[in-house]
Amino acid sequence: MAAGCSDCVSPPVEDAGDVVVPDGGAPVGAVGINELLASNRGTIQDGAGDFGDWVELYNSGDADEDIGGWSISDDATLITRFVFPAGTTIRAGAFLLLWADGEPEETDDELHLPFRLAASGESLYLAKPGGVIVDSAEWGPQASDVSWGRLPDGDGPFATLSPPTPRAPNDGSEAIDAGIVPDAGTDADAGIDAGCTTVDVRLSEVMVDDVTSWPDQFGSHEPWIEVVNAGDVAVALADLAVTDDPLTPREAPLPGVLVQPGDVLVAWADGDVQSAPGHVALVLTHATERLYLFDRCGVLVDELPLPADVVPDVSVGPDGDGGVAAYASPTPDVADNGPFATPDAGTPDAG
Repeated sequence: MAAGCSDCVSPPVEDAGDVVVPDGGAPVGAVGINELLASNRGTIQDGAGDFGDWVELYNSGDADEDIGGWSISDDATLITRFVFPAGTTIRAGAFLLLWADGEPEETDDELHLPFRLAASGESLYLAKPGGVIVDSAEWGPQASDVSWGRLPDGDGPFATLSPPTPRAPNDGSEAIDAGIVPDAGTDADAGIDAGCTTVDVRLSEVMVDDVTSWPDQFGSHEPWIEVVNAGDVAVALADLAVTDDPLTPREAPLPGVLVQPGDVLVAWADGDVQSAPGHVALVLTHATERLYLFDRCGVLVDELPLPADVVPDVSVGPDGDGGVAAYASPTPDVADNGPFATPDAGTPDAG
């Protein structure tokens, strides 16, 4: 069993010098990193009642494993950021949960690491005494309450897991393998996963016929879509997709960036995703009737009807009263939209 934090004494940080990091495949040995959650908002609480980030180790072997003297760190050159106390043992086939909450002084008979996990993405390393790294995990932007774990347990590749399974076998029935999204079927409401994280991202402004307002990185004026994170947690937008057809909810995933609460992202909807970062696969045209925003599980997050008569350099978006308006002064990359008139008002009033 694991010694409590009252027994944890972290040695001085040492420079491990040149290290060899496994390539992300199976751990070297029976014990490895099995699951981690870099943004814990409500999955499980520690002994103090806090929702901290966590890491799960798993012993896939047939014998108990004493990992006293091993270390875990988010920096391969400072491998001893946390050293496991003497006598820390993981039974055969068992899991050990570590709280990556930056509070090693907590004394709740659990292990607390002196660092937190980055929801924006980073790496984690597990090492034997002497700095020999036996396992590692690397991840990009993470959604809240969606974990990153091995499938199958112990030696499988890492995948996105929903819901997380701390101290229990990883459940592959609701997992998404590194960017592969489940088919939402033929119905706009199909593919709903009760374990998916609810996000509050909205279609805030859309420009179909851009002539002068917001050039892309090549100086070309293309249609664009602005989304705003209206929630209170950061959102990995690669989990969301836009489409003009609810039967293809994953037609055009948004750029893979992390958007903080209150911030916006503008993506050019010209289909040029191969050579232009910040562009999506969807092409907006005058014939586009409605725009949809779906989450990674095929759940509809937001939608916006587009006017039949598109005015050049006039954007459209919510009017604040449940309707849709044409914005006389487009405001790409700004959360608050400017003066508007109704979409069917022809040339809008600039006042």
